[in-house]
Amino acid sequence: MAGKLCTLRESKVFEEQTRKIAEIKHMDEALYILSAAIARNPDAFPPVPGFSGVQIAKTDPYSRGGIDVPPLRLWFRKINDDIVELLAIEPYEKQTD
Repeated sequence: MAGKLCTLRESKVFEEQTRKIAEIKHMDEALYILSAAIARNPDAFPPVPGFSGVQIAKTDPYSRGGIDVPPLRLWFRKINDDIVELLAIEPYEKQTD
């Protein structure tokens, strides 16, 4: 799918969750990073076991130039080769080994 961007559709649940987490500092930057990666290549992300057709994208927490971006996970599904539906999103605590 190189060079072609998928259209991203937001489910009602995704929209509600995005509004709830919007107050977390720098959440918009993390969401942009995830959305852009999914639009470019949704097949690069692993499926969610037990949920047919659902995939998950995650970010690691990072700091850059005084900006601390929390980890996020975003569930989505491909409707077809051109459309991806964003299903749910949440910040999470990254487990350390």
